[in-house]
Amino acid sequence: MEQLTPDTRLIDLQFQGRARAIASAAIETPAGVLIVDPGPSSCRGRLMAELAEAGIGSGGVHGLLLTHIHLDHAGASGTLVREHPHWKVYVHQRGAQH
Repeated sequence: MEQLTPDTRLIDLQFQGRARAIASAAIETPAGVLIVDPGPSSCRGRLMAELAEAGIGSGGVHGLLLTHIHLDHAGASGTLVREHPHWKVYVHQRGAQH
């Protein structure tokens, strides 16, 4: 992870083994970490490994913030929420149905 600000880290998801192709962000909030755009399902393992390496367990994550519902941004969301039902999902109402 790359520290962008004191509260924000960039997570390179290494999409298809390529650096800097798709990224996510982890933002520290008073409620816990908010993951911005968790990426596609194929990157879920990388996302969780990066969080664990940074000392952020699933219990420390508050939720997902989805900028939009394209698969490269939000594809892993359903799986992540099924695995971690306490995570909240923040998305515009147009994307909520998906």
